[in-house]
Amino acid sequence: MVTFNRQPGKRPRVLLHPGEFYVTKQDAILETVLGSCIAICLKDIKTGVAGMNHFLLPEPTRNGEFQRSQAGRYGINATELLINRMMHYGASRKTLQAKIFGGSVVLKGAEEKGSIGQANVQFARWYLQNEKIPVVAENVGGFTGRKIHFDTTRWIVWVQRLDGQLSKIRQSESKFRQRLVHDLDESDVTLFDDTDD
Repeated sequence: MVTFNRQPGKRPRVLLHPGEFYVTKQDAILETVLGSCIAICLKDIKTGVAGMNHFLLPEPTRNGEFQRSQAGRYGINATELLINRMMHYGASRKTLQAKIFGGSVVLKGAEEKGSIGQANVQFARWYLQNEKIPVVAENVGGFTGRKIHFDTTRWIVWVQRLDGQLSKIRQSESKFRQRLVHDLDESDVTLFDDTDD
């Protein structure tokens, strides 16, 4: 569940976990922690509507099954959900810009090429190019975790390197991945259930 932190006199801070997205017209800071996961930050530069998602995998390993389950929070569904919600708030695809973060190699001994992180980066770039949404900045790949802070008003994203926390990030992503597999095994929930954001 998306975590809110509202302190009097300060901008709300919204923490996203894997599989979540958030859209706002208000001044806020959207935050998430990334290892091999990707966060796509979007901003409609005309209306000011902004949003961010956090996904673990570009697509499931089983052909088609994710389309019938709530575990469909893979890159393609997570990004469609984000864009559709932004359009509901008044955004237009024609005036969207994107920034991409994450896609690190978090498994010990893994090579960057062919990793889950690299697959996520390739998906994000492909999807946004296909949708004709320009990527104006990115901080992706490598061998370190990241915490990002997205200022929705100023369209600035700060990146905090998490060099010493890769094992913790690895454990968190592993738990979420196991939950996705379990949901695929157990679920027959209808397509695009986005009621928990």
